[in-house]
Amino acid sequence: MFTADPITSDRFTIAIEAVEGLGEELVSGRKTPVTWTVKDGIKQRSGKKPCLTKEQVIALAALGKKIEKEFGSPQDIEWCFDGMKFYIVQSRGITTLYPYPSTMDGFKRCFISVGHLQMMTDTMLPLGMSLWELMSKTVKVTEIGGRPYMEITHNLNSPVGRALVRQKLSNSDELMNSAFNKVLARKDYIKSIPKGQKSDFAIPKDVGKCITAGFKIYRKNDPTIIDGYNRRMEAAIQKTRNGLAKLSGKAVIDFIVSDTDDLMKGLFDPEGLGPLLVTFFLTKPIDKAGKLLLGQDNISVEVSKSIKGNISSEMGFYVSRIADAARDFPEVVKYLETAGDSFCIDELRKQKGGEEAAKAFEEFFLRYGMRCPGEIDIAKPRFAEEPGKILPTVLADIKLPKDHAEQRLLQGKKESNDAVKSMVSAAKKKWGAGRARKLAKQLSFYRNFLGLRESPKYYWMKRYWEYKQAILKESEKLVRQGRLRSVEDVFYLRLPELASLFAGEYEPDYKKIDALRADYEKYASLTPPRLMFSDGEVVEGEYNRQVPEGALLGLAVSGGVAVGRARVVLDIKEAWKIEKGDILVTRFTDPSWTPVFISVGGLVTEVGGMATHGAVITREYGLPAVVGVTDATKHIKDGDQIRVDGNLGYVEFLK
Repeated sequence: MFTADPITSDRFTIAIEAVEGLGEELVSGRKTPVTWTVKDGIKQRSGKKPCLTKEQVIALAALGKKIEKEFGSPQDIEWCFDGMKFYIVQSRGITTLYPYPSTMDGFKRCFISVGHLQMMTDTMLPLGMSLWELMSKTVKVTEIGGRPYMEITHNLNSPVGRALVRQKLSNSDELMNSAFNKVLARKDYIKSIPKGQKSDFAIPKDVGKCITAGFKIYRKNDPTIIDGYNRRMEAAIQKTRNGLAKLSGKAVIDFIVSDTDDLMKGLFDPEGLGPLLVTFFLTKPIDKAGKLLLGQDNISVEVSKSIKGNISSEMGFYVSRIADAARDFPEVVKYLETAGDSFCIDELRKQKGGEEAAKAFEEFFLRYGMRCPGEIDIAKPRFAEEPGKILPTVLADIKLPKDHAEQRLLQGKKESNDAVKSMVSAAKKKWGAGRARKLAKQLSFYRNFLGLRESPKYYWMKRYWEYKQAILKESEKLVRQGRLRSVEDVFYLRLPELASLFAGEYEPDYKKIDALRADYEKYASLTPPRLMFSDGEVVEGEYNRQVPEGALLGLAVSGGVAVGRARVVLDIKEAWKIEKGDILVTRFTDPSWTPVFISVGGLVTEVGGMATHGAVITREYGLPAVVGVTDATKHIKDGDQIRVDGNLGYVEFLK
């Protein structure tokens, strides 16, 4: 018996497992236990024939809570029952629960995971968290378990606040949205929230300008405006680069702190974000038209294949160029297979036929070297810092035919063009020329500007790369001077501490840094809840639909059905295992994973929503995808034969 649920970390749920016979049968795995959870009633999780009555389960749970109170913390308890009486064999503290936030006033406050919304549920080191907090102008970020959370308590009792949260969650994470709705159903709790405080989560003030600009751009529907946007973003990055090049010491941190305001302005550039918001608005009308005219659901998926200007999906084609340059040269391929973390472009050049592959690598790093898995944490090593990280993806691509990426692009364009022509033709017949022209413009604008989806984050990461290089340059000086033990230590400092260190006013506390390092290693092994309260309660969301027995539920984000071998990949370094047609199963994907999609036949992730990175790229590539599958990487084993239904949103195991 666990007096707090070890799976969800909910301190308000008791989890009980039982088998008939000796407990060793359960511990060794020789018998499958009956499991119950107790929270506002009893729920049997698994097992067919219960070996305890409901009354006995309630009595056992009460005994567990009594023991928990005695020890002052959640307990892992071993017990036995002889048909008449419960006996406690041992009790020990549970050490794997996710921490929960404390509050100054003791009021029960509600928090949601930023990591699930940003597709990065790994820990963020203190420097990364500090920079994230600095940029979060409209949201107060709280660090819990090494991850960013935001409080939504005062959104719950405000109609506008509730609408803002629901709009964000419905596009990003269905399970979190379900948990949010469960909280809203607690009328007594909502009434108890103190009045007078503004919503914790608000719309950035520049969004209104972006929407206005977006509809002006829609009227002209001129995609050349994107060129101007790209030039402005690159000019801003060059300005940052030039500014940092002139500075040293504390002035570097002062500049970065000031420059984040300009970075945020770039993220809300009206001519970049504006038309993108319009494309999001057009998705529903386009899907509705597809259903009415052609009887096809989610036709926007077809329309969005092989769109222009998606800077993240283009990353896959840059990797394919490397593979195409290397594939026919055995010495080059052998070097890529064996180089690992010691990979060096100059060494690649020395291999027979390596010059073209070296040039292709240089082009990739020039354009995408600042990216990496978990890139919203500035502490994460970029491809430019650890170039060997991209080798597994290149090796997976080498297994495929030459020019396969271009063929997929052309096929996607054809399918998209065919969908547009079919819709417009059907509209002329059913609605007349006027409405058909309106639909044609919507479809044209959608394809012209949806590619901007990945641009704001791309330029954000380019700015982060400038910040990081400047911080590392100053840190390396301190290491040479003997004032800093190692460059990596600065990642465990927050920005004010780093400013003081660079100013010579602060001596690193290595005892504290080492303690933080140990804490973050522990945090990394924990699963962050999507929604939690400050008293330790975790609310779990649920999918509300029927699927085949034994299937794993998720959210359908890219249509079609894929059948194949599951490749469970927890780190992009393992991408070499993937072969054509394999189904990628992973915790989450961000833009750094895009090149891997070139090789796979489908996608399953534990985190995600309709508007998140994996969903967008799989739709563009025409890959069936199901996201938000709870514990997918635990339930699905590497090599399993599975069916991914991207239409209905489930993963089925095949015998």
